[in-house]
Amino acid sequence: MAGIPQNYANAGLDPEPLIAQLENGAYLRDLARQTGIDKRRLSEILRKHPDYALAKECAIETQLDEAEARLGDSTSDIARAREQWRAATWRAERECPARWGQTTKLTGADGGPIQVQVVRFGQTIEGEVVANTPMLRRDATVHPRLDDKTGDK
Repeated sequence: MAGIPQNYANAGLDPEPLIAQLENGAYLRDLARQTGIDKRRLSEILRKHPDYALAKECAIETQLDEAEARLGDSTSDIARAREQWRAATWRAERECPARWGQTTKLTGADGGPIQVQVVRFGQTIEGEVVANTPMLRRDATVHPRLDDKTGDK
């Protein structure tokens, strides 16, 4: 098997036809049955192929296009078409999260970085020290201690 990388030669298979089948929408479990290799092992082998990610994206994009076409088709069962669309989008989000996954981006003004301003309340108000106000003092007249075991305070 000259020209085939060592990790493929060890498994005794040529990955090119498998990658082509994946690109056409074949499931990995079906390819594993077809080759007689464990699904997990086949996945490890194929992930090392340079065209694997592109093949998966093409397959998922085709599935999304087909599901979308069924939604627009007036002769198909709309409830079933919606369910197939949901299933296709769910799979796309999980198998290619970089492209179809949900993302949350936090940005500041004009898409820039978030500006953080630390404000400490009770220390100053417009430059004046207010640490001696009754709300912030810790004396017995404002905040009585409950040291007494009888609880009479």
